[in-house]
Amino acid sequence: MSTFDLLSKDLKININKCLENIYHCNNSNSVKTLSKFYPSQTCSNMCGVIVVCMVGVFCELWEEWVTWNGDVQIPLLTNPSINNLQLRSIAMSWILDETIDSGTFSSAVSDSSKFLSNNVCLDKHTCEEKLIHTIVDSDEDEFKMQSVEKRVLADLPEGYVYKMLRVENYKNMNSYNCSFKIELDSEESIKKWVTAFNEKSKETMVYETCRSGKGKKVVKNFYLRCHHKQRQSGMHTKSNKKLKTTHKIHNNKHTNCPAQLMLTLLPPATKLNGFCVSVLLKHNHNHLVQVADALRFRPLSEQSKKDYYDLFSHGHSPATAHLEYETNLMYSDKPDLIADRNCNPKVSDVYNLFNKWRKCNIGVRTGKYLFAELEKCVAVYNEEYNDIGGKAFIQRYSDCNGKEEPLILAVCTPLMSRVHRHILQSKELVFIDASSSFEDFNNPMFVVSTSSAAGGLPLGIVVTSAESATVIHQGMTKLSQMFPEDAFYGSGSPKKIIIDDSMAERDGLRKTWHTADILLCTFHFLQNIWRWLLNVKHGIDCDERQILMNLVRKLVYAKTEAELITEYSHFENHPFVKNYKNFNSYIANYWVRRKE
Repeated sequence: MSTFDLLSKDLKININKCLENIYHCNNSNSVKTLSKFYPSQTCSNMCGVIVVCMVGVFCELWEEWVTWNGDVQIPLLTNPSINNLQLRSIAMSWILDETIDSGTFSSAVSDSSKFLSNNVCLDKHTCEEKLIHTIVDSDEDEFKMQSVEKRVLADLPEGYVYKMLRVENYKNMNSYNCSFKIELDSEESIKKWVTAFNEKSKETMVYETCRSGKGKKVVKNFYLRCHHKQRQSGMHTKSNKKLKTTHKIHNNKHTNCPAQLMLTLLPPATKLNGFCVSVLLKHNHNHLVQVADALRFRPLSEQSKKDYYDLFSHGHSPATAHLEYETNLMYSDKPDLIADRNCNPKVSDVYNLFNKWRKCNIGVRTGKYLFAELEKCVAVYNEEYNDIGGKAFIQRYSDCNGKEEPLILAVCTPLMSRVHRHILQSKELVFIDASSSFEDFNNPMFVVSTSSAAGGLPLGIVVTSAESATVIHQGMTKLSQMFPEDAFYGSGSPKKIIIDDSMAERDGLRKTWHTADILLCTFHFLQNIWRWLLNVKHGIDCDERQILMNLVRKLVYAKTEAELITEYSHFENHPFVKNYKNFNSYIANYWVRRKE
């Protein structure tokens, strides 16, 4: 079996990944760097590769891996971590060639042996190997320079002319330090280039300071930092120290990233072939850039804001707009942008955009400006729809000197006016239901409606700031003033009004329409009974709840008063009812109000 066959599939993949980025294990930051940029490549994996190489090489070419100190034969592989770069180079060439013959070993090992023997000093007393310095071959240096330059150009936005001055590689291909010039001539063009750079590289370089030049050689300097680094103030410095001590940098945006971008705008007098901007880019992020954990902190793009504003203008709420936008993004040609906050804002961002849009297009939500905007809307509505029966009224909410004036908004649309005139049922039977939770202030809205062959039809709407009997009476009185002269099919008042079980609502309606009979809604009554039975505090057995509910239904659906009295007598004598005295007394309270 060859030594190449001893390598597992994962190790082969890791070696191929290392071909472009070779790390030194004896570097103090190697473990952190490997774990950040290559999570699957661990120190133990690479040491395993080295050990396998050592075994194979030692067996075949022992003499190539030793040096002589006088009469003492010393293996150069005593410290594989020091010779890590050369061992990996041999392993790469070995595996890429996929040949195990001694000739391949001989050429690779011989070159590395000569290299090491020329750069290792042997102590005569302790015979310890000490690495003095590393000499990189000129061809390898030129290859690395070209690779880094391609990496830099891949991050720079297109459509600009660049002149590279200097490119230096850091520990790996993802980190570099370069300086170049751009053919720009103004501050506006510099800002556009920075925006294009952030979009192309998926980084977020933010302006830290902008300083005007003191002499004639510099017009202005722009200093930018990675947004994963906080500003250097006292409070932020303390928070950075806290992050380091708690070891939670990977879960936080602020990693104290050292990456920087410095641009210098030169005066026209120093313009050389159109290059008036000098750039120094230190691309040494201490975090991954194009991963979800970093992309979720990017700022919102102007295009995404515009798209959401268009959705809000078409009637979308924040929830429906976010669903619509994210669905379109998933079915687009770039679904991976979902993880990028720049293109796909978070839910909290969507609500913030909606609040800004509403403030600009609808108005503020609180204070006197809110009521001023509502009064304008009511005035415009009355002016536009008054001739065809549309009317509205608003009373401002105020609380001055202990005297509270409730909010009252009454609306009667042209359709509601026509229902009053032409629908006979409007004078016979009216339904009034109070609903809430339509907006953040939880103001109740009372909808007045009637039945017809086509279903329910509206008669009026009242919005108040409270559900007390006095406020309901004031709201219904204002609404009745909005009705046409022949309201309720010419009768001026309905005969029957069906409401839910609300004492305040009942009292307020009786004050408004004295002649109307107030009835309790069957649906709401049975709903309250079932909720009472389901309440654990009342101690009703689960198997007996349905039986008790059927007894109440027989009372509700009795056709005559005599049948009702008979059913109630059966109800009281039922053994389950006798076992639950609390339920019997609860129904007895409704029995007193049976005419409703």
